[in-house]
Amino acid sequence: MLYMNYEKPEILHDDRHLGDNANTRQDIKRRIQRTKKRILKWETQERLKLLRLLINDLPDHEIDYLARGSKAKKPMPPGAKCKIAHAAALTISHR
Repeated sequence: MLYMNYEKPEILHDDRHLGDNANTRQDIKRRIQRTKKRILKWETQERLKLLRLLINDLPDHEIDYLARGSKAKKPMPPGAKCKIAHAAALTISHR
């Protein structure tokens, strides 16, 4: 048995370990794949609207993580959420 004397991190450095065991990890992976497949069938404008809403509602530390990876040290400058949303929108619209 392994005891941990620290709290679970809010953001994992490696999301392959998301879930308590192999079955949970497999369920999470399948749920994400189904959701992704469903969303990719939507019209482009619908996907972009969802992406913008999600990005605008994310806490700043999650935006930092997405923008710079887990090694983010400095807070993001004002307006960075808009830049990330714009970059994500360009990526989605060019696929």
